[in-house]
Order: sequence, then C-alpha cells, then structure tokens
Amino acid sequence: MKEKILWIVPSRNRPKKLKRFIESFLKCTTGHADLLIGLDSDDHSCDHLIKRYPQLMWEINDPVKGSFLKVLNSMALKYAEQYQWLGFNEDDGIFKSPGYEEQFISKLKTLGKNGLVYADDLIRKRKLIYFPVMDASIVKRLGFFVPPSLQCMYADNFWRDMAHHLKSFHYFPELVIQHLHYTREKNEPKDDVSVSVDSFATADNQAYNKYIATQFKIDMVKLA
Repeated sequence: MKEKILWIVPSRNRPKKLKRFIESFLKCTTGHADLLIGLDSDDHSCDHLIKRYPQLMWEINDPVKGSFLKVLNSMALKYAEQYQWLGFNEDDGIFKSPGYEEQFISKLKTLGKNGLVYADDLIRKRKLIYFPVMDASIVKRLGFFVPPSLQCMYADNFWRDMAHHLKSFHYFPELVIQHLHYTREKNEPKDDVSVSVDSFATADNQAYNKYIATQFKIDMVKLA
C-alpha cells in the first residue's frame, strides 16, 4: 500500500477548468500525492489533456447520467487497497498551498484509522467539509466514500456529520484548496455541468435526510 494521498477527481466537459486544476496540483505537490481523474467515455473534450499530462492517472468510465458521486465511489473502492489515504476534489478546485501534503499526512497518521483532514476552501470555512482527505480504511469499512443514495450533492454534509461523530478530524485554516464555484467567478456563466448538478438538489436533500434518519448511525457503528 502506498503511503500517499490519492486525489479522486470526476470531471466532465470542463477542459479549461480541469487544466487549471491540474496545473495548481502540479505546482503544489511535493510527490506525496497522486491525481486520479475520472472521465466519461462519451466525453472527448479532455483528450488533449490526457496526452499533455501522462504522469497523472486517468480512467475512462461509462457515463452515469450526471451522478459524479457514483464515479467517486466506484474509483474510491477500486483504489482503497492501494493507497493509505483517499481524497476528493473537483475540477473547479485550485490548490494554493505548496507542501500541504506533508501536513495532511502527518496529522492523518496521528488521527489514526478514522482520520479525516481538510483545508480552507474559501467558501465554507470549517462549517462543511468539501475537499476531504481520509484514511482509506473508512471507505473499505463503509463500502463507499459517500452514501450511494446521493447523486451530486450533500456529500459535504455527510463528511461533516461523519467527522463530528467520529471526533477524529482536523481543519487546516492556514492551508487553502480553493473551490472556485461558478457562483464565485465573476463573468463566468453557469455551464451545463453545473446545471445538471444543481438539478439534483431536491432529490439529494431528500435522500440525505432519509439517510441520516435511517442509516447514518448504523454506518457509524462500522467505524467504531
């Protein structure tokens, strides 16, 4: 098993944002993290990036009708036996803090098998957890990175609720992994991907409320 962080990044039809994200990762990494990008088989907008960045990990998946969290779960379960720590990020994220990896890993080793860490995303501060890095054993014991009933939203609520339940997490206010959401970009139109993600708001809200009411405590027992 590699004592490294594996960042898992589902992406679709956002080549400019993905390139910006990749460049920020490469500027900030010190070699203690790998980057895995999941693309849909019917999306060829990023083919040139695959050729440009062969040092990264690329996976082509069957389209899942907009549910990028299903892609996240699938790839997380696949690699949970190969990496000590797994992280989630998005193609509209931007790494801002060189050397963050050593600080993440040092704290994760201290926190142990239920460890989870996160940086400031410049939107939610410590209130929600949007770009988490967690011990891979959490994924293996739960059987998922995020509850399978969720399609695109409320993952950050789950990671927050799980972290507070386990009481083995750490927030790094001095480290920044910016979430440059379309609502924070001036003169940036809402693209088709954002439209699709936002369309799941009601369904995912209902699914998460049901998960909390019926399954959350059961799953947390698995992490005891």
